[in-house]
Amino acid sequence: MTATAVGHAKSPSAASTLTVLAATPETGVHLALNCNTALESNRCTVTVTAKTNSSVSPPRVFVGGPGTSAIQILTGRMTGEILSGTKANQRFCGAMMGQCPIAESTGLIGAEGKQNTLVVTIDMKYEAEQDMDLSIAALRHPVVTGRLHDGLMEGPVELVITAEEIAVTLEAPTGVTAPGLEQLPKSCPNTPCRMLMGLKRDRPFRPGGPIFGIGARFDDTGDIGLIGRVGYEIAAPKELLINLHTDTDFHQFATLALTAEGAFGTFLYSTLGIGPVMEVVPDIRPGIRSSAGLGAYVATIVGTFDVYFSGDSIDYRGAVLIQAGF
Repeated sequence: MTATAVGHAKSPSAASTLTVLAATPETGVHLALNCNTALESNRCTVTVTAKTNSSVSPPRVFVGGPGTSAIQILTGRMTGEILSGTKANQRFCGAMMGQCPIAESTGLIGAEGKQNTLVVTIDMKYEAEQDMDLSIAALRHPVVTGRLHDGLMEGPVELVITAEEIAVTLEAPTGVTAPGLEQLPKSCPNTPCRMLMGLKRDRPFRPGGPIFGIGARFDDTGDIGLIGRVGYEIAAPKELLINLHTDTDFHQFATLALTAEGAFGTFLYSTLGIGPVMEVVPDIRPGIRSSAGLGAYVATIVGTFDVYFSGDSIDYRGAVLIQAGF
């Protein structure tokens, strides 16, 4: 069973190809990818269940391809047939991958179901690819966190299927998703559908980097002065920036604050945060700090508003700074 091959010169190559070519168009194929209980972090166990409405002809498929191993027939039998040189038509590519390559699948193994059902399990590998980190922590700290790393995207997994009904499900470890999974086709009765699905694993922690800032402070007495900031921030997860910093006028005022900020956007981004603050000079007294920021790349304009408690009195202080990360 063959189809016309279509390729793209700069497309990513599939790390693992699982080909399921059903012999009869009325066959329905369900693929359950279990990447949660695999012995290694870059492998998945795929259970292929093929069923046909025909009471005469059992479902017959060819399975295998690069990256697959340990093929086991749970319901049915091996037929001994080998299909080589099969190429699939580029009818569909997973939404997260964009343009997809056409890879040749060789050495596919034939299997036949028992009565109207065939169940096959396959061990399949996928590989990590380097991808750009689009988090705000990586944008604000290109030196410490960096924009490129090799653990953001894993895969892809390539599927080639001909069937009247198609269903694909994924059981993945915490933090692993498959963007585009819901957009896979539901039917490919005549020409093989070629689907490329990526497994995306995001880092739960980013080291962030140091922050420095300078600006103006003000208080409820009308006093205005210069203020400087130095600190360090991390991201855990990527949408939450946690930073510890000190503000001072280099003379008679200093505070220590720990804030958690939600970060929203891409190259242009905004932050909104809150956390405890402690005035340490001239007096020691606790307070609450709220903050908001608007940034681009490593630079952010940050505004803070502090409320300090001392006995029965409440004092207010604020600041506006230009802040930079590295």
